[in-house]
Amino acid sequence: ALDVASSAMDGRLLTRDRAGKVRIWPDAGTAPPFVLQAPVGPLLRARLSPDGQRVLTVDAAGDVSLWRWDGAGDPQVLPRVPAAATEAIWSPDGRWLAVASEGPAGVKLWPTDGEGPACDLPRVHMGALALAWSDDSALLATGHADGAVQIWPVQGGDPVELLGHRGPVVALRLEPTTLFSASRDGELRAWPLLGLGAVDALAGLQGGAILGWSADGESLA
Repeated sequence: ALDVASSAMDGRLLTRDRAGKVRIWPDAGTAPPFVLQAPVGPLLRARLSPDGQRVLTVDAAGDVSLWRWDGAGDPQVLPRVPAAATEAIWSPDGRWLAVASEGPAGVKLWPTDGEGPACDLPRVHMGALALAWSDDSALLATGHADGAVQIWPVQGGDPVELLGHRGPVVALRLEPTTLFSASRDGELRAWPLLGLGAVDALAGLQGGAILGWSADGESLA
């Protein structure tokens, strides 16, 4: 499986295989799965909503869709992403969708309540490859192909720009006081967000793509 996600609220499990087929397993895999299939081509990204009720998908044509978790009915199709999607995520509170792409739009944001149109974050750097939300859904971090990292306040305002990577930024982790970024330049960087302390850099990575904490919260891999 290329994507695996679970819902803490109801135990549902999402998987996406190399053929682009998405399966939703009720009850942590103890019952047969529901299958989501795009009309044309494979599904390139699939993410389960925080409450486990909906699935965000992006297909090969660039269509962004919202499905019921059980695949019932037709999906809600959002405006097409004009270039290959590189990442798609829900905000932790479920109120926003963010889709990154290599195209001129860079990053698109949609409110999930349907009360506003999609908005494009101003594109200053090369295509966006990585996204990460803050726990309170107030900030969105974006990592770019030219090595730049930006942190955007979702309710408006100028981003904080972090420069230092010498290669594409492929993974981000946004914590209350620190932003972690991994790049194809072989470095993992820890950026202090409160203006205190220096930027820490760990060399020797082999192109890591996922950042996650250990169960005890002491290690980041």
